[in-house]
Amino acid sequence: MARKEISNSLDRENRNSHNENYEELYNLIESKLDDISSNGYLDANKGVDYPLRNMKFNGNSGTVSDAARNAILDAKVFGARIGYYYRLTMIANGFESSGKERWGITLEERSIDGFESNGGTNRFIFIYNNDNIPENSGNANYQKGSDGIDTITVDNGDIACSVTVDREVISNTGNGLFLNLNTPHAPTAIIDPSNYFF
Repeated sequence: MARKEISNSLDRENRNSHNENYEELYNLIESKLDDISSNGYLDANKGVDYPLRNMKFNGNSGTVSDAARNAILDAKVFGARIGYYYRLTMIANGFESSGKERWGITLEERSIDGFESNGGTNRFIFIYNNDNIPENSGNANYQKGSDGIDTITVDNGDIACSVTVDREVISNTGNGLFLNLNTPHAPTAIIDPSNYFF
């Protein structure tokens, strides 16, 4: 066989195997895009850390639990302050406190400076069961919209937060009346800063 014929033959064989790989990759991408378009972008967030981001906090590096990855589908902070992180520490799921079933959230604001060592400043923006702060009334008295996918939207006039959860996942965690993110589900996680709106 002439050198040119061997070269063309090898080139064709290599191209065919590459084409098969590209075809397989194309089909995989197409199926994922079909899943996202048919189920919505929220399903793309199921089973991954996002919309949370794991950080080093208080000298510790933790993980986001499977329950938190599957339950928290979206989280956004509106009116965020520059220089601060926002942490979800609790999602109530019917937990009774002070004679009421609670369905809201606890959201903490922490300064970026000192976050890793638990220094700096912090304050609670929303507390799932605090009826004594007028600006927290909508959160403390939030009523679930669904036993499945539910978007908790709370606003105190300065900061608003929207958290989309799968309440069915929270209900199936063993202690289904709440999801404690402070421990053990996401002790070092914040809401991803790409979801802060200033």
